[in-house]
Amino acid sequence: FATLMLVTVVWWQKRSLLEAYKKSPKRYWLAGMLNPGIYYPLLFLAYQELPAQQAQSINYSWALMLTLMSGIFLKEKITKKDWLACLVGYFGVVVIATSGDLTSLNFQSTQGVMFALASTVLWAGYWIVSRKNNEQPVTAMALNFICGLPIVLIVMLISKVISGDMSMSGW
Repeated sequence: FATLMLVTVVWWQKRSLLEAYKKSPKRYWLAGMLNPGIYYPLLFLAYQELPAQQAQSINYSWALMLTLMSGIFLKEKITKKDWLACLVGYFGVVVIATSGDLTSLNFQSTQGVMFALASTVLWAGYWIVSRKNNEQPVTAMALNFICGLPIVLIVMLISKVISGDMSMSGW
């Protein structure tokens, strides 16, 4: 639905998806693979394994991950304040993931926490890949979603086959 709406907006704005795509097809496929391709299925797995307030809080630490990944991949300077903010922020993630029981480090679902943390890496990676894209934002997002749609459909099909539920409900 999001892909359809984005394409409709681009059409309404009389922009060309094909012209924009031709400028950087690899970037759109990589961005689309990251978001929505892998990011959303992984995030939904986190929500399946954890209470929503835990999954969302952990997922929202993507800004911290973006800071760290920008230092690595974009060679941006990470200041002492940035390091302190990341340390405090990820300490908060541990508090949330353990429901405040810091001494045992017992997670309600270690797998769910890993899914949520992996989603932060994907989201930050998506922003790093998209950073130097000078295309109009709605056009770029439409192309990301068009390129990510096949991945989402494959993930949906695989999950339906694994669960044995081949009905059309949930599609």
